[in-house]
This record gives sequence, structure tokens and C-alpha cells, in this order.
Amino acid sequence: MSKKRKRYSSTEKAQVVLEILREDSTINEITQKHDISPQLISRWRTEFLNNMPTVFDKKAAEIEKLKQEYEAEKEELINQIGQLMVDMNWLKKTTTGLRVEEKKALIDFDSKELPIKHQCELLNLSRSTAYYEHFFVTVLSFYKGLFSFK
Repeated sequence: MSKKRKRYSSTEKAQVVLEILREDSTINEITQKHDISPQLISRWRTEFLNNMPTVFDKKAAEIEKLKQEYEAEKEELINQIGQLMVDMNWLKKTTTGLRVEEKKALIDFDSKELPIKHQCELLNLSRSTAYYEHFFVTVLSFYKGLFSFK
């Protein structure tokens, strides 16, 4: 039967390494006290001594914080892209059964955020078809305004 490996938390490791650094007792005494192999304790001690400067390095903490913020923002953007793809696919499926006149009615010619070209792409409608009626109505209303008598 195999023996399950014990996993030590970072606080337990830190306590053991601090005992070694205090030099109150030998490594063998510490290994018997905590039931840990001397090789493992030596590895923890070496790792601690190698990473000790990062404890006082504020730049490393700032970099880690920026990495976490970047990852969170990246995750949020990926979720937004996914949601937009779902929305666009739904819009394309929904507008497939619409007649050309109904699609034209959905176009907002005064929109500043969504250009008419993009609206036509989303509605699967050619721009010339969209402009044709709008242009005709605009010209007609223009002429009515010119020749109206009061």
C-alpha cells in the first residue's frame, strides 16, 4: 500500500524554516519533532533564502498586483466577447425570417454609435437597399417642403 504524502501549508513551512534559522536546535531534532525528512527541510530553507529579498521588494508586489488586475480585466473582456458573439448570432437568427421592409424599419439612420454599414451587416441587408427607401423618403419630404404653399 502506498503512503499518502502529507502536504504542508506555507505557514507550516515558514515555522519550520524559522526554527532552523534560529539555530536553537539541530536539523535532526527539528526533523524528528515535525516528522519531516532533512532533505525536505533543507530544500525549504534554500528556497526561503533565495526568495527572501522579494519580501522587501515593493516592485515585485506591485508587478504581481498589476498581473492580477490584468488577468481579471482579460477574463472580463473574454466574457464580454463571448456574450457579444451570442447576441450577434441570436440577432442573425432572429432577423432571418424578417421581410426586407421590416429589416429597413430596424435601421437607425441617426445612430452615432452604430454605423449604418454595420447595422446592415447585422441585419444581413445590403446598404443600397437600406439607403434606397431612406433616400427616397428624404428627397420626397425635401420636395414637399419646397413646394408647400401656406
